Amino acid sequence: VLVAAIAVAGNMMHAIALGVVASLFIFVRGNARGVVRSIFHGTERRSLKVRHADEARFLETNGARIGIVDVDGALFFGSADLLARSVEKLAERSDVVVIDLRGVFDIDSTGVRILQQLTRRLSGRHCRMLIASLRPGNRVTEALVTYHMEAALPRSCWFADLDVALEAAEDILLAERDALSTSNRLLE
Repeated sequence: VLVAAIAVAGNMMHAIALGVVASLFIFVRGNARGVVRSIFHGTERRSLKVRHADEARFLETNGARIGIVDVDGALFFGSADLLARSVEKLAERSDVVVIDLRGVFDIDSTGVRILQQLTRRLSGRHCRMLIASLRPGNRVTEALVTYHMEAALPRSCWFADLDVALEAAEDILLAERDALSTSNRLLE
């Protein structure tokens, strides 16, 4: 209404400027809400892969070392930073963090850059990051490719859905267990 009143009063440039500022404010306010829909652990959600009994027992006991973040909305400068803070807090008690982007409908270059920085910070803490729900041709996947996400996180850590990413996270924990067991045997 205010924009129309300014336009009618005769100053079209002021009306356009006010309209742009108002639109930007509405966009940021609507999209800067938390994009983290839920956070849970590998003890609450496991992959569908059928495991041997000893592996299943190990994952039941150690599944909390897998953190899962369900993301919803647009990832841009404001919302991606909120996501990064949530993931870093989760990584304090996780060896692997899976970020499920199934609910993300858009991501800009700043959002990708924040994910790149997050990947590097987690790596410095010896925590692996995996991304789920990336499919060829998907808008989010294309943005990650365009803005060079693979410079920080290789495509071997990108998965088509959450189940496959969870399977990979479980495999990481099991491989670490097996490597530790082998190392202990060599020391004996």
